[in-house]
Amino acid sequence: MMRQIRIVLISDFCMFRSGLRLLIESQPGRVVVGEAVNIDEAVEIVRAQLPHLVILEARKATGESIRGISRLHCAGQPVKVLVISSPMDARLRHLAVQSGAVGIVSKDSVPEVLLNAVDKIDKGEAWIDRSTVADVLTEVLGLAKPQGDEFERDKVGSLTQRERDVVNKVARGLSNKQIGAALSISEVTVRHHLTSIFSKLEVADRYELTLYALKNSICDNF
Repeated sequence: MMRQIRIVLISDFCMFRSGLRLLIESQPGRVVVGEAVNIDEAVEIVRAQLPHLVILEARKATGESIRGISRLHCAGQPVKVLVISSPMDARLRHLAVQSGAVGIVSKDSVPEVLLNAVDKIDKGEAWIDRSTVADVLTEVLGLAKPQGDEFERDKVGSLTQRERDVVNKVARGLSNKQIGAALSISEVTVRHHLTSIFSKLEVADRYELTLYALKNSICDNF
């Protein structure tokens, strides 16, 4: 039986939510279990419905809804947040990443992009463009040292060359299948490499790995 991805939508524009619901539920295994006009309503729905994913439309210049992402994380079981925003509003996109969103989709994207983002995020990957991640790191974490402190340098130094190759591909948004094809190895081997990389660098998933790789200059010519 296909696993159902349970989704909650947040937008204060009813027609936007309706259109998004139609798009999402046109795909098998995806169901919208609640709609909210703001974070307050969404928190109650998340507590009651325990969704896997929340899709948040960011339209207000204040960023108030984005700052509420942390409240969604505390509302029940771990929930992932995907933000839909204007491609021109870099500030909101940066704030979304800082607040814990694992995906950002531009409003001018074709529908397939959103559907792919939902699928990738459900599999534990991130859907955030490189420029946004890099800008956030520069602004929030700082990149003053090429490879962090001595402890972090030791962790980075423990990676094999093949593992560094895999890190580079992950940071560029490639899937395991794409990484395998690019490096002429199997998907199983890619997964083994990732298990080792996660352990050595003490990161939990691909999203944290991407941030770590950027912060510690593991990526070549990023």
